[in-house]
Amino acid sequence: MLSLSALLMFAVISVEPVITVHIEHLLAGEAPVAVVAGIVFALGAAGAIISGPGLGRLADRIGHTRVLTLSLAAATVLLALQAAALDIWRFALLAFSWEWRWAG
Repeated sequence: MLSLSALLMFAVISVEPVITVHIEHLLAGEAPVAVVAGIVFALGAAGAIISGPGLGRLADRIGHTRVLTLSLAAATVLLALQAAALDIWRFALLAFSWEWRWAG
């Protein structure tokens, strides 16, 4: 559990500086990039807060290893989809969903 938590923190923190550059590319100068990047990054935390209790209950029922494994697989897919997002709304939704899956 500790190693997966460390992996999660590494993944989140290592992506943080790149999000602004990616959002700047998606917005093409249409909005304040720093504000939008902050909101999108905060969506990830909101997803984790919302999903934590539900995934914890699910882990109690079916096992922590199974939930962590499924969450890791879902996070992999959602991160790949984030790289392919063509607009800011899809990117934001996937950022929210990515943290939602990982919160277990």
